[in-house]
Amino acid sequence: MDAGKKKIDPPNRSIERLAHALNQIYRKMDLFREELQTSPKEQLFLLNIEEIGPCRLKDLTARVNLPLSTVSWTADKMVSRGYLKRRPDPKDRRAVILDLGSRGKAALARHHEIFENLARLTGEHLPEAEFKRILRIVEKIEKLTSE
Repeated sequence: MDAGKKKIDPPNRSIERLAHALNQIYRKMDLFREELQTSPKEQLFLLNIEEIGPCRLKDLTARVNLPLSTVSWTADKMVSRGYLKRRPDPKDRRAVILDLGSRGKAALARHHEIFENLARLTGEHLPEAEFKRILRIVEKIEKLTSE
């Protein structure tokens, strides 16, 4: 092999390497989740409600792509722990609106602080153009895997 050329991994090896890198990120995130006292699913709920605002259980279910029973059970647990608030939907007596509770807002504030620090550290090692390219690739992978 020429000294100036990089060896290109076959696609399956590249996916293995990507999975390994993501696993390393997940391990670091688990440490933060312990601090925040939330599960990955609960973080997903908080981030989605923060993004779309107060929403019906049905709307959250569609966004997180989980069964209604799972979303309902997890939301109940989060309400009891103060991460979410639940109120009746004024437009539909049978529906409820989920919103962020005080602990949910605090957990999200800390979550954003942690990830801003991670992004800053990453940015110190990656040029901005590379970082943006990675984000575009991640968006493509998310789209492909959600179909």
